[in-house]
Amino acid sequence: MNGSEPSHAEACGTTAPPPRAPTETRVHAILATELRSGLAELPVLSQAVGEVMAILQERELDYERIIATAETDPALSARLISFANSPIHFRQMKVSSVRSALVRLGPQAASEALFIAICSSVFQVPKFREHVEQIFRHSVVVARLAAHMASLCGYNARAVFLAGLMHDAGRCVCLNVAAHGTLKNEPLNEETERDLFAAIDDLHTAAGAKLAADWHLPAEVGEACRWHHEPSTYQHARLVHIADMIAHHAEDPESIDAEQIVAGFAGTLLDEHILMELVESAPKHLATVAAL
Repeated sequence: MNGSEPSHAEACGTTAPPPRAPTETRVHAILATELRSGLAELPVLSQAVGEVMAILQERELDYERIIATAETDPALSARLISFANSPIHFRQMKVSSVRSALVRLGPQAASEALFIAICSSVFQVPKFREHVEQIFRHSVVVARLAAHMASLCGYNARAVFLAGLMHDAGRCVCLNVAAHGTLKNEPLNEETERDLFAAIDDLHTAAGAKLAADWHLPAEVGEACRWHHEPSTYQHARLVHIADMIAHHAEDPESIDAEQIVAGFAGTLLDEHILMELVESAPKHLATVAAL
């Protein structure tokens, strides 16, 4: 890009994609075509990672199975250990094994760390590193807010955390295609960059839903990827939609009207004081995620 730090709106998009222009831009047409052709060079989940992901979908987590399986995948083990040694979890001595990492993190943080370690591979597009890092931080905050609401609603909080974590993964898919496809040789001037991010606003939801299907993630994750920009009848997508708005508001209070958040929250049947707690906690989550 141009080396400047992207705004949250540029990196993560607005709370609702802008209306599509009557005539699609050339950049939009190229990106859409290459997404359909399967050009995105995204990592395939290894057998061990797939098995850990499956265990995380079970009602009761079997940590012995998780440890035994994760230890067979050096990359997954390294990411978990690194997470446990991050500033927010560091406890005088560094951990050096998957078992000690999970013990240090505790049940809730351990499941979050496993999901982040597994999904972090999609948040790797060196050419657009600053944008991808902002998408990642935003997604972790959304995941935590949505999971908290899920626990209060009696839903599966782990499943909703995964849905929140992956909700904007389609943006990374689009950036991956832009980095490796026809657009990689385009001069990224102001006009091209504007067209690229407008195209991503339009295309990322379908791209994310396809990624979730390709990774054989639960249907609720694909629904959250596809419908997180609007109120939805899908439970997970509805919570992610609300969490997404709250996170955007924390990042830039003027990016979204507070009435939109209140209107979306009304569909959860939770008390309004819960919404206030979520809005107040969002900046803390942002600060915590920055330390990961």
